[in-house]
Amino acid sequence: FTQATAINNLGYNSTFTKIFILDKEKLNDTYLDARKRLYKSINTLKEKRNEKIKDIQDYLNKEISLQDNLNNQSFNTKENDVNLILNEVFNIEQFYDKNTNTIVLKTNNIKIIFLDKVNLQDLQDNSNNTSFISMSNLIHIYDNHCDIFAKDRSVLDIKDIEEKYQIDFKSLDIKIFLNSTLLTGSNELPNNPFYFGELDQDNTIKQDTPSYYFSPKDESSGLGRLSIFYKNDELCLLNYSILENSLNIKLECLSKQSLEYKDLISNTLKEQKTTQVDKKQAIAKLHALLENQNLECIHGGKVILKSNKGKTFKDDGVPIMLESDLLNSSIVACPNTIAGVSVPCTKVVNVKGSLSQKKVNNEYVILQELISACKTDKGFALKVSFTPTKFKFDHSFDPKEGLGEQSKNQIELKEPIIRLHYKSDRFQKDNLPIYNLLINNEKKEQDKALNEFNIDLKDLKDIEDLNILNQFKQDFSKDYEFKELNLSFDTNLIKLYFIIPKNIAKVYKSAYKEFENKDLGAGYFTQLHEYDKIIKNALEDNKELNEYHFSFLAPAKMQNLKLQIAQGLDEILEDEDRKQELYVCKFVVVNGVKI
Repeated sequence: FTQATAINNLGYNSTFTKIFILDKEKLNDTYLDARKRLYKSINTLKEKRNEKIKDIQDYLNKEISLQDNLNNQSFNTKENDVNLILNEVFNIEQFYDKNTNTIVLKTNNIKIIFLDKVNLQDLQDNSNNTSFISMSNLIHIYDNHCDIFAKDRSVLDIKDIEEKYQIDFKSLDIKIFLNSTLLTGSNELPNNPFYFGELDQDNTIKQDTPSYYFSPKDESSGLGRLSIFYKNDELCLLNYSILENSLNIKLECLSKQSLEYKDLISNTLKEQKTTQVDKKQAIAKLHALLENQNLECIHGGKVILKSNKGKTFKDDGVPIMLESDLLNSSIVACPNTIAGVSVPCTKVVNVKGSLSQKKVNNEYVILQELISACKTDKGFALKVSFTPTKFKFDHSFDPKEGLGEQSKNQIELKEPIIRLHYKSDRFQKDNLPIYNLLINNEKKEQDKALNEFNIDLKDLKDIEDLNILNQFKQDFSKDYEFKELNLSFDTNLIKLYFIIPKNIAKVYKSAYKEFENKDLGAGYFTQLHEYDKIIKNALEDNKELNEYHFSFLAPAKMQNLKLQIAQGLDEILEDEDRKQELYVCKFVVVNGVKI
């Protein structure tokens, strides 16, 4: 079986071709032993099945020899027992998990989960041919061990798998393979926060060893999306914990940014273990105050901000403010007068009402949305120009009062924007210009690079793929509507799916009444990475069309979509976003990405 024969018959992207032909020099005992254990478990399951078949035959033989001496009731009882066993052994549906649309084989201490989605009808129609079930995309659990075999473009949601299949990965000795390569983790690369791998002599990332990119999901759990790259293949792990090294993939953080992030998460999780929260209370995600923000008393006096205790936790180089950092801060140029007499606010004397529920560096964090609870030495409140930050914390409040009443003057809605970044590779710091594209098959073209579009809700399409639509309907309640927008340019087709809340969250209701751009909706875009997908389609002349699926939680009651196409350096764009206090949801398309 030569390389040419394998490629001609199976293709370059066949898992068999990759493992045993193109990458055969990387085959090792660790992978081969794991496969041997898998086949041993399969044989064990077959033996268990054969034992049941033998039990059935014993029952039948006994009935045949004794039926003349048994009354009908006794015989019928035995016959029912036989039918139950027959159904258990031969009924294909017993292996089919309807909640996950997957096949699960198990016995006392063995469980094999085939991760490819399967249609029950297809399974029943092909009960003698299961070649459509991949042996390279499964989980094998045996004797407190777990071997995970993944292939190119597999997406594994760790939390979802644990919940749906009742698995505790932390209690198992785990090995995870991408094709035949064992994934163990790596060290963080210089000048590339959250990117882990090895460099070659030319100081470029090695392609023949796995590299890892961690994208934090939030700033409170330590969970995120881990993208794993090996040669031209990619594996995606959702809800990966960088603190707990999920699935035994150990990422060694070395950069200041990643170390500060881990420190913040570690402190937050410690507090979560020791803090009891009243179940009747509500929880909101609020933004930390940054040192460079414009904080004033209500008269316009400027608060001089200096972070000391919070200086190790930074958002793009700007530290957050903790309790002692703001308390007793000076206020300058306050114009307040009473009866013509100057009575200026001179310092901040009370910050209790603006604090986070959790501590960082043994102190509470100042939260922007609750800054009005702070008081000056003259008894007046503070105000701040709201700026979204990456550091968000829980704050507990009385549901009878509501967050809207506590900070109704502080939450200010900004224009929600979604922005496409088009690049030639993952590390490009600027963006490729786009001069023409199709938006839902309508051509947009001009001499200058395209920049921004305002798209009405009525111009979005209903989702055509019923599998995707049904998945959204299953995951979200009836209080959402689902729309699709297609972008086509070069050899890329981008399908954007929008999940639009029909009702406005209480925290935004007051601000929405005063919001000038109500057609843009209340809130902001959030990309839902668990639904991300890239599909390769063959074209003529040996070209390929890369089809991207990106899903977003959209602003509530959105009637108009503001879509931007990034131009120039990302660093400059991000700086402008901060200056204008914009909240932009960015997604990246890499031209000609290998998938």
